[in-house]
Amino acid sequence: MDAFYHRFSELFAQLGLSREPADIRDFIKRHSPLPAERRLEDAAFWSAAQAALLREKLMEDADWAEVVDQLNAALRLANSSDIEPTVRVVCLCASWCGVCRDFVSQYQETMRATPGVVFDWYDIEDDVERLGDVDVESFPCILIGVQGEPVFFGPITPNRGSLELLIQRAPNMAPLPQSQVDRDRLETILRIK
Repeated sequence: MDAFYHRFSELFAQLGLSREPADIRDFIKRHSPLPAERRLEDAAFWSAAQAALLREKLMEDADWAEVVDQLNAALRLANSSDIEPTVRVVCLCASWCGVCRDFVSQYQETMRATPGVVFDWYDIEDDVERLGDVDVESFPCILIGVQGEPVFFGPITPNRGSLELLIQRAPNMAPLPQSQVDRDRLETILRIK
């Protein structure tokens, strides 16, 4: 697939910060809300090197700009408790799939529109070592976890509205039963950094 997706945790690692979900939440809580008049890279809590890295990512590297925008939005929330519970959305697709290629832009728009949600995109063939043997019957296949518990796994109608509705409902969904899916495999995927 032409687009490359960086993870929220990878940006924190690039900044020299812990990439653990709990540490990311703590960082956002400590530094929220970022005043509307202050640019993300000008915030007082960054070192000079971190601020320079953010400027570089925003200006020169479109792949990273998506994740930097997510961080910017998360830090501007008036109440950092608004980002709880932790929701993670994983799209499982394949580079040969035309539906997946068409879904990329809508997935990216959803990423920008939902700060505080962690997004990942995996190619089920290219990332088989990380994903293991996961059974995907149709594309795009979405896995949604809330605080590490899988609450949704399956194909969706490939449009932004369907995905955003699932994300909105995710915190109120019950965890998937062990008998319905391989919960251990799905929990492992939700823990991939």
